Amino acid sequence: MSSNLFIANIPKDFLFELLDKICIKTEKYYLFDLNAFKKMVFHEYYDDFKKKIKPYYKLSKKFYIERKLVYSSFTNIIRQICKSNNIMFTSKIKYNESIYNIDYYIYFSGNLRFP
Repeated sequence: MSSNLFIANIPKDFLFELLDKICIKTEKYYLFDLNAFKKMVFHEYYDDFKKKIKPYYKLSKKFYIERKLVYSSFTNIIRQICKSNNIMFTSKIKYNESIYNIDYYIYFSGNLRFP
C-alpha cells in the first residue's frame, strides 16, 4: 500500500509496546483515553516513541510528530499508524459536564481488518 505519510509502514510493535505501558488492556483491545495520554506525558514515554517512528515519516510529514504534543495531535498519530497497518480501532465520544472527550479502542486480538 502506497502511503503519503510514511516511507515504510511503522512496525505495529512500536505502537503496542507504548500502549502496553499506558493503556487499560482487555482481552481484545487497548483503551486509549485522556488518562492514558496524561500517563504517557508524565512518564515521558513519548520521546522514545517519537525517536522510533520518526525515520518512517516522509520529510514533508514529520510535522505530525514534531508539533506541540496535545491529546488530539497524538491520537492523530495513533490513527495514522493503525490505518497504515490495518489495525482496527473505534472511537467513542464521552460527555462529562458539557465537556467531551474521544476515547479510542485499538484492537489487537486476532486478524481483525477494517470492514
